[in-house]
Amino acid sequence: LKNDGVLPLQTKKVALFGAGAVDTIICGTGSGYVFPAYKVTVQQGLINAGLELTSKSWLTRFAKTSKEANKKDKTLNFLDKMWSGKSILIDEIPITDGELQEAKTADTAIYVIRRNAGEENDRKAVRGDYYLSEQEEANIHRVAAAFRHTVVVLNTCVIDAGFVNEIPGIDAVVYLGLAGMEAGNALADILTGRGNPSGKLTDTWAKQYSDYPAAEVFSSNDGVTAQEDYIEDIYVGYRWFDSMGIEPLYPFGFGLSYTEFKREICAVTADWNQVQVEVAVTNTGKYPGRDVVQLYTSAPQGRLEKPYQELKAFAKTGLLAPGETETVKLSFATEDLSSFDESQSAYIMEPGRYLIRVGCDSRNTRVAAVIELDAEAVTRRVSDVLRQDKPMDTKHPGKVFPVEAEGVGIIRLKAAQRETVDNISKIPKMITTYVPEGTTYTPYMESNPYQMPYPCKEVVKTVRHCPNATFLDVYHGKVTMEEFVASLEPEVLTRVVTGILEESSYETRNRLNRKIKLPATAQSSGQTTAQFLNSLGIPVANLFDGPAGMHIVGCAATSFPVGMAAAQTWNPELLREMGAAYGKDMESFHVTVALGPGMNIHRDPLCGRNFEYYSEDPLLTGKTAAAFTQGVQSIQGRGVAIKHFAANNCELVRNFSSSNVSERALREIYLRGFEIAVKESNPMTVMAAYNKVNGRWCSENEMLYNRDIMRLLARSMSVLLIVER
Repeated sequence: LKNDGVLPLQTKKVALFGAGAVDTIICGTGSGYVFPAYKVTVQQGLINAGLELTSKSWLTRFAKTSKEANKKDKTLNFLDKMWSGKSILIDEIPITDGELQEAKTADTAIYVIRRNAGEENDRKAVRGDYYLSEQEEANIHRVAAAFRHTVVVLNTCVIDAGFVNEIPGIDAVVYLGLAGMEAGNALADILTGRGNPSGKLTDTWAKQYSDYPAAEVFSSNDGVTAQEDYIEDIYVGYRWFDSMGIEPLYPFGFGLSYTEFKREICAVTADWNQVQVEVAVTNTGKYPGRDVVQLYTSAPQGRLEKPYQELKAFAKTGLLAPGETETVKLSFATEDLSSFDESQSAYIMEPGRYLIRVGCDSRNTRVAAVIELDAEAVTRRVSDVLRQDKPMDTKHPGKVFPVEAEGVGIIRLKAAQRETVDNISKIPKMITTYVPEGTTYTPYMESNPYQMPYPCKEVVKTVRHCPNATFLDVYHGKVTMEEFVASLEPEVLTRVVTGILEESSYETRNRLNRKIKLPATAQSSGQTTAQFLNSLGIPVANLFDGPAGMHIVGCAATSFPVGMAAAQTWNPELLREMGAAYGKDMESFHVTVALGPGMNIHRDPLCGRNFEYYSEDPLLTGKTAAAFTQGVQSIQGRGVAIKHFAANNCELVRNFSSSNVSERALREIYLRGFEIAVKESNPMTVMAAYNKVNGRWCSENEMLYNRDIMRLLARSMSVLLIVER
């Protein structure tokens, strides 16, 4: 994030300070916590890289103080420690004169700031959390003044990092994040130059917390937790900062390299199918490195307000040697230029000029071409759903007029040539009941006095009578799934769909006449019923918490970088490899479904679960999740549960709060990533969130799950809906 020439390190001797050097955070707490066989701290990583640490006395004293604090602690219970992975994270300890003098045999100091967060709680805009503690600030002042060079490492999610420009003597800033069990080795590779950083931020880092558009109402900030009003509407993250002209500390998409790149626009083409841009990237510096090319668009202001610009595509080069050039192609569907018009329940493109912008972050783009549309085009019609249950005043930056482009090509599109796609839900409101031949069945709706929450028509279909059918017969094609299901008693079907949590036993006739031995597995987060394995051949599906590695209490699993850190690679190919490795871990533990990836939007930096989620941007979120899902599901029999659907953007009182959000913001921001993931990777399952959306619980929200919001799911797969517990 900052480098005044001190990195990569030119010395083998450094002084190391900061709680994160010893208590390096590799993963958040709660269900997302992973119990690895080992973890490489920053301290150990630097030692592994051959660096000599001159601050051994301070490091030893901090480790001892931290250990004693955890040993004496009475505030954390057994569940906190053994299930959630929580520990006492002590504040910094002062650096004594003697410790400073000992450390000054090196001329370069590294100071590691650490923070943790987790499930069920949000962070606070207070000292020691979003802001530096008083002791941290005092220590950094002292270190920066005492050493010729000072490097600050952020082992955190987003914090107030304005101090890096306010405290004299800070020469470099490296964002480590929560990077998994190999975090210390990975950081050492970057600091020593063995690796060249090529990551980019997936969030906007503000100069002050109040600059974030949801800051005044987020979580408990306004004293109200039962209702979470999304007053910022579509203006999340950089969409707000860029539209309002608010200068951030670090913009979305920002990240430095040890080398430099030149980007030249080679070609821009567009029709009603797609927009494609070719960019030649040349490494003009001294080190081999990789660049991320980002493509944004600015839409004309019309009846609908638009953000200043929005990310539409990105591409990462290969490793380029100094002087080497690579031409990358970025493309996106032309209809992605549309905005959602609630008055028409349709996605529309308003007439005017659409600017195609290419750059290296959201504040450093230049116009490459202009698409000019002659009249309004309705690109897609959808069902009228998800309306707000309560009125809400939203923020409006006003009409944002991007700078007009000069000297670039203009591509003209005619609205009359665009065919509107009809995506209004055609799924009938009905349920189909299959009954065996010769069975007398009275439709439930006619015979049962219980009123269903969403009454619908029941259609009864007769299928072949297969009283001895087993699930293995379905697998081998001897009977259909409908015939098998029709042969089962309601008592069996009820247990099949509810899982093992507090289930009651039920004995059915043994049709299998053989024994199936299940492989031993660790205690899972959830499991389908095992009652009918040896009678009907119905297998067991084990569901484990994730998504930075399997959350298995008492059993070591691989701790991968958390979602936020993984997304900052801007590298879908790498995420596929990570997903495949994850899938192999699942295979070895006999896990069927990983409860992840987490895909909720970073609406505000204080969300306690942001470490688990990817970004403030839905496109980057969707592309990253799709790649990870493809990797996991490339391993036979393994699947993911994309979560938490939907609008779970704060953790405090998540079981009871209602996310009050406009349909446009839902469609363009909060559901968009899920849609991309479903289109591109066909995830096995979807996990519902605890919260309500516009007054209805997510898990029973017909508008959220059964209408056109989930049309892609209904078309591409059978949905297993998991209600998070």
